[in-house]
Amino acid sequence: MFAVFQLYKEIVYLRKEHPVNWHKNYAIACERMLRLQESGADPEVLLSETVRHFRLYTQKARNDPQLADISAALKHLRKELQSLRNRKNV
Repeated sequence: MFAVFQLYKEIVYLRKEHPVNWHKNYAIACERMLRLQESGADPEVLLSETVRHFRLYTQKARNDPQLADISAALKHLRKELQSLRNRKNV
């Protein structure tokens, strides 16, 4: 899983031109890394990346039949990120 995560991260950050669905793929890879708690990565960073790239995907992929589901998941992930940040600040 880590290799997939690294690959998509490099693609979306280093290549100016890439298919829009790679934002969705990277967001999914970030979310999976987050759920695999043994990855050692910072949960806030992974969750932030998940939110950011799902948002970028939803802005660009207007014809995706799963857009409503992705938008609903994005809303939940934003709440999860805010909750995580609130716990860190206490």
